[in-house]
Amino acid sequence: LRGGLRQIECLRDHVGIGGTHLEVDVAGAGVDAQQQAPGAARKLPRHVEGLQARRHRGDNRQDPRGAGGDRRYAASSVPGRFFITTPIYYVNADPHVGHAYTTIMADVIARHHRQRGEDVFFLTGTDEHGAKIARAAEGAGRTPKQHADDLSSRFRAMGEVLGASNDFFIRTTDEEHTRVVQQLIARMHERGDIYKGSYGGWYCTSCEAFYNEGDLAEGSTCPTHQRPVEWIEEENWFFRLSGYRDRLLAHYDAVPDFVRPKSRMNEARRMVEDGLDDLSMSRAQVEWGVTVPWDPAHTVYVWVDALFNYYTALTYARPDEDLLDRFWPPTVQF
Repeated sequence: LRGGLRQIECLRDHVGIGGTHLEVDVAGAGVDAQQQAPGAARKLPRHVEGLQARRHRGDNRQDPRGAGGDRRYAASSVPGRFFITTPIYYVNADPHVGHAYTTIMADVIARHHRQRGEDVFFLTGTDEHGAKIARAAEGAGRTPKQHADDLSSRFRAMGEVLGASNDFFIRTTDEEHTRVVQQLIARMHERGDIYKGSYGGWYCTSCEAFYNEGDLAEGSTCPTHQRPVEWIEEENWFFRLSGYRDRLLAHYDAVPDFVRPKSRMNEARRMVEDGLDDLSMSRAQVEWGVTVPWDPAHTVYVWVDALFNYYTALTYARPDEDLLDRFWPPTVQF
């Protein structure tokens, strides 16, 4: 329990949960049950005593993040509305404690903001496309869709076991998600943000990522998985990220706390100032993915497809209701 309280303190300090709003009921915290005399008053840790004392004396100091105030969050929704997301979990293997950890933390924060009377939307779900999923399915002797259905159901069951209060569980194989992703990239293509080019690089299937030769580990292996990489050359569609250099720098100036923690701001600025490479956003050799609408020979790169889920979910989470104006952009993301 003490460890859980320390996590709450950490969340309060780094995510913006005010201690004066936490309702913490503790039974015997910090006291060995065998040492506690029957009927004796339970001694609480100092930080818990402080929380309870403020609660019982009716400390009603105004929260600076309330309606009409400046919220601490870098990307805020409308005051009084709160949109929180977990990572979108990749279905190449079973859920583990890391997945449970982020789900629990997001759930704690979502419940807290509901108790404050805010309009909350809590999103979680699974990322189900890409070469790694196709290979995992082949190894298990089933189709990628069968594999994704099985693993996604296990992640959904994990949330149920944990009692997570998420408002929606998105799957990137949902037809609605696929349709909106295609609409979004078509809009980007029409604006000139996407163009066709050739690319060659060392590719790690486990990472679903390309590496420069200088980034490889000894023996031309993946620096993360220490597995052999393969050289892949193909014609892809690219996102013109380089065109956003000046806009990003201007945004950093306009919103000083956009990069958090603040200690990372200078690092982020240097990366952008040094120049941004355009990003490959399609794959010609991967069939298991969202089809590029104007070029069916290509599928959308899995990380691009997955990144859109935080947006697409709001378009169909509730039947006949578009939640984008109500909740976008996310307030807190794990």
